[in-house]
Amino acid sequence: MVAFIPIRATVNTTVREALNDSGIKILKKKTSTQKPSRLPLWMKIAVENILRNKKRSALSIFNLVLGLALFSVSLNVSNSIENSLVATSQRQLYDLSIVLDKQYNREAVLTALNEEKGVEKIEFWERAKASILYENKRKRI
Repeated sequence: MVAFIPIRATVNTTVREALNDSGIKILKKKTSTQKPSRLPLWMKIAVENILRNKKRSALSIFNLVLGLALFSVSLNVSNSIENSLVATSQRQLYDLSIVLDKQYNREAVLTALNEEKGVEKIEFWERAKASILYENKRKRI
């Protein structure tokens, strides 16, 4: 029953009027006192909408700037990671790295690896835990 009034109002609308109606009603103002404008009508409406609700416009602009900044940061991080991987692969002058869980006999490891096909050169690198003493406080490296 409540919807009867809007339904009755739209029944008398023609198809052409319904298709042409964008929902924006433009009020005619006195043109004699207005200066001629170079802006098209859609731009005038956009500027009026921006100025009408300033908080919403400021929030929209802030979100656009924030989104652009995040997009730019993500592209820079992506390029940085890619460049780091390329630089690391160019400095890596070996194909395989084997890390053992404890100290093994060097000759036994050398013999086992030399029996594999395609092994041209083997280098051993040893490492140990270290710490630096700063004014009676020990710091691990």
